[in-house]
Amino acid sequence: MEHGNYVTEQRNEENVLNEVEEHLNKVINKRPYIQSINVKEKTTNSVVIIGKGTDEDDEKIKYTLYFGEDKENLEQQGEAREVERETEEEWNITGLKDNTKYYYMLEIEDRYVKVQSEIREVITDRINTAPVIEEVRTSKDINGETGKNWFKAVTRGTDEEGDKLIYTLKMWKKANEEVNEQELVKGEPTKKISKENITSGEEVELEITDLEEYTEYVYRIEIADTQDVTEGILGKIRTYCSGKGKICQGEEECEFCVR
Repeated sequence: MEHGNYVTEQRNEENVLNEVEEHLNKVINKRPYIQSINVKEKTTNSVVIIGKGTDEDDEKIKYTLYFGEDKENLEQQGEAREVERETEEEWNITGLKDNTKYYYMLEIEDRYVKVQSEIREVITDRINTAPVIEEVRTSKDINGETGKNWFKAVTRGTDEEGDKLIYTLKMWKKANEEVNEQELVKGEPTKKISKENITSGEEVELEITDLEEYTEYVYRIEIADTQDVTEGILGKIRTYCSGKGKICQGEEECEFCVR
């Protein structure tokens, strides 16, 4: 056999062996798999997605993230990233629209196979307008049967986005006249009542019925939507004396007595 023909035949045999080896590697190759793909955080105009995959055969694999508004036409986010297996990667996607549904999918790839995650959804946060307290009317009295003081606030608020609202009446007991009201209301209220799932513009009545007699309270109305809380101005009241307390002992009634 001529030397040239021998070399050619040897190369052909090597190619065949390489093809056979490659085919066997493909046959026994274990598919890579996606361990996790989630939204790490989101804002009104951005989303951060994290993903991780692994492969039993290869030390390195490629990650590619797809993202977009059209579920059927997702766009690749940058170049494919070749990383060590079980490496968590992060994609920060910006310039998005608020309160909008987007879709995303992670693809990982070893030498032979591509594997895709299911397509997931994420909705960006909404740019929110805080609710407005339109009016507050208050009244107080003492229950003739129980002898307990009550305080009532009738209020109405509106929300530009039409969110359901939560109304809260908070009351803080003042120990004495020297108490700093701004510091007082930073703590937990002495009394509190809330009503939820209120339609914007609907009038709401909030009543606390078991206040101490002849006591000064600071109160405030708060209205919350899904994202923001609007605090009303601070008000003060002094509850009535039932006529049975120490302050009313003697011949003269105090001006706060209710008999």
